[in-house]
Amino acid sequence: MPRPAAPIKLSFRAFRGRDLGRIARLNGEAGVNFDHESEDKKYWDEGFHPEQIVVGEHGGKIIGKMDLVEGVSSRGRFLMISRLVVTKTHRGRGLGRAFVDYAVKEAKRRKCASIDLYVSASNAGAIALYRSVGFKPKDVDVHMQLELARRRPRAGSR
Repeated sequence: MPRPAAPIKLSFRAFRGRDLGRIARLNGEAGVNFDHESEDKKYWDEGFHPEQIVVGEHGGKIIGKMDLVEGVSSRGRFLMISRLVVTKTHRGRGLGRAFVDYAVKEAKRRKCASIDLYVSASNAGAIALYRSVGFKPKDVDVHMQLELARRRPRAGSR
């Protein structure tokens, strides 16, 4: 029987411009369809907020990241966890929990009333993690898409 992997201690820090390629690869591992070029373009776009990205490092290497987006609603201030990704080779070692614990501390520091996140219904591991920390389902969203590139005009139409 294989021995469990040694625990990993993460250090957290803010995103730096030179992290962009690694962040794009992590997003790709998670199935978020961003490549380095589009991330690079977003980096310089007003809508991209690199100050919201937190990276987790071990031994000087980035092994995970998440976006922390602060907002205000009728319930007060909240922090949104978005795109939390741990490298495939480091999953199952408690690092997702370390990221969530960091987000909880950060939300308390910012005096937020809650933390929100969205997770795919098919991501059982992430759902189990979030439930174990105390998250509860709030809504069920349905993602719908109309693919225009694959649609072919009907005969007789332009």
